[in-house]
Amino acid sequence: MLNDEFLSVEPEKDQNKETLEALQALSADLQEKGVRSALHSGGNLIVRAMKANAPDDKRTLGSHLAMSINKTQVKTGAGVLTGQGGRFVALKSGEVGLVIGPNKKLGGRSTHGTASITEWGARAHTIGTAQTLFRIAKSYFFGPIYHPGVRGTGWMSKSMDAAGSAYEQQFYLGLEKWLDKHGR
Repeated sequence: MLNDEFLSVEPEKDQNKETLEALQALSADLQEKGVRSALHSGGNLIVRAMKANAPDDKRTLGSHLAMSINKTQVKTGAGVLTGQGGRFVALKSGEVGLVIGPNKKLGGRSTHGTASITEWGARAHTIGTAQTLFRIAKSYFFGPIYHPGVRGTGWMSKSMDAAGSAYEQQFYLGLEKWLDKHGR
């Protein structure tokens, strides 16, 4: 059954209330499918906003960030880290989840590292010890290397904020479309 904690209806939105009542009249399996479809519908707005706001650096992986952004369905029992530092969330039976962000590998390489550094930045730090040999590109360095740090841009947060106002409307439009096709 639907968890009312996650799907709430504002009193002035009678259309949303009717849509949720129609969804709750269906079996639990069909409810999950309907909510999953609505999440994908609402997620399209966030994906478009993230692709538009992704940092674009023609020389490095930055230009690949926009290509790596997609929606990934979370399976029941699978764990997901949310946000910086990550709050671990595991889906229980009957719950539906969707992860939106740079989830695709490009050229066999993950873009999570580049995405997190461009989102939150990195503090200045020293890499290695006095006895370390580094190879960067075609050059070799011996000893510690001072990294000056990187300032984060917050591009994913800004994208979520920009798309957030229209997300609920798109979610319910997607849910109504699914109900018209499968449930009503």
